[in-house]
Amino acid sequence: ELWIHGYDHRLGVKHPNGDLYDEFRNSSLEFQKEQIKKALDLSKQKLDFTMQTFGAPGNAIDENTSIALDEIKVWFFGRDDSDKLVLHRSEEMEFPVGNPDFNSFLKNHSVSSNYIVFQIHPNMWDENQFNEFKKIIDFLKEEKCTFILPREFYSSNLCKQIE
Repeated sequence: ELWIHGYDHRLGVKHPNGDLYDEFRNSSLEFQKEQIKKALDLSKQKLDFTMQTFGAPGNAIDENTSIALDEIKVWFFGRDDSDKLVLHRSEEMEFPVGNPDFNSFLKNHSVSSNYIVFQIHPNMWDENQFNEFKKIIDFLKEEKCTFILPREFYSSNLCKQIE
């Protein structure tokens, strides 16, 4: 699924007053709303598609982010006090970040989760790491995991079962 991951991926930027801010943390509500609006407008203009899912760059969020997400239905790694469907990262496949590892995944995998959300960074992977990722996906298929888009999950009976 295509989802909003910010408009310009600001992380660790300095305010003129010297304070650090991110696109969705330590920034004003107005700024955060504008960033989301620009991302939504761009996806509508270029893709004729309205994104309904959000995940902040660096998972850097604050209380303004909850308010700024007017049109969003699903929030990756969001605040528990949100009225959105918040999907928490429940497992890892990269050990460390940027390095998928099948054996490490198996050691840490839990079948007790109602759903699994991974945060992955394929732009960092080489061919071997893509092969490790494929092993993990093949394993999950063998385990009869259902793969579903966040917006489909939002509308499904599965979502209602975990609330």
